[in-house]
Amino acid sequence: MDAKTEAFREKYLAKLSPKVKTLYLIKEAKFINDGGAITVGKIVSLVIVCIVIAYILPIGLTALGAINTTGMSEGEQALLGVIGIIIVLVIFVAITKEAE
Repeated sequence: MDAKTEAFREKYLAKLSPKVKTLYLIKEAKFINDGGAITVGKIVSLVIVCIVIAYILPIGLTALGAINTTGMSEGEQALLGVIGIIIVLVIFVAITKEAE
């Protein structure tokens, strides 16, 4: 900061009450992250997505487990067992990215 800006800042801080001055200095020191807040719309959308997933995912995994594997090779059967875990991980990653 140049001298003129620093002088203005000092005059401005002298006029503030101690509580406001403390809050100003904390914010100036970047202890408060204003950009870290999550919007209400994101919270609502995350709740709706979680409710829909909680309703649909068990139905889908049950149907996946009931597949007739008689004609499948061992590799296909092994992959079928991992698909449920992959689905859950993909949903988790999608929800996490939505929260950002």
